[in-house]
Amino acid sequence: MKIVDHKGVVQWCAENSFRFTKGRKIETLTFEKNLITKVLYPSDAVQITRVAFTLVNNIDFIGEESCLFYLYDGEIWSPEYEEIGRSLLYSLIGKSDFSWGNGIVLRKNDLINTKTLCMLAMLFQWDVYFAVNRGQMTILFSHDGFIKFSHRDGDSKHLVEEYCENLELKKI
Repeated sequence: MKIVDHKGVVQWCAENSFRFTKGRKIETLTFEKNLITKVLYPSDAVQITRVAFTLVNNIDFIGEESCLFYLYDGEIWSPEYEEIGRSLLYSLIGKSDFSWGNGIVLRKNDLINTKTLCMLAMLFQWDVYFAVNRGQMTILFSHDGFIKFSHRDGDSKHLVEEYCENLELKKI
């Protein structure tokens, strides 16, 4: 696990077949609106944990630094609520000076940390882009209570929709 600043996020995207937009979005280079899957967050913490674990377990890690977890906004709710989320994040990444807009590059051996970050993003409803596998897919965890998968191809979309159906996630 490696922390990168904004410049490092942009560089990682360019090196891994992603586009970093002026609107702070991360997209696959072959972005098409018809290759999107959107589902609502689960309503309880146990199911959120199950979703995070299933999601990460099904990422086919390619290369040494396969994934980027880009936290672009986490200051949405009350200060007391966000303080708990930040405290958990800081204890996980070992830094208390991490700021929104930075990213975390994750490796294959960071599975538990990757699962935990996905879980925290859903529990605290942070706005996070999770970019995986050299441009294969981006996953947006939104403060509006949904996960949006943007796929590079139809095969990826089909697999994700199958996982979402098995996890009983409501498609929107």
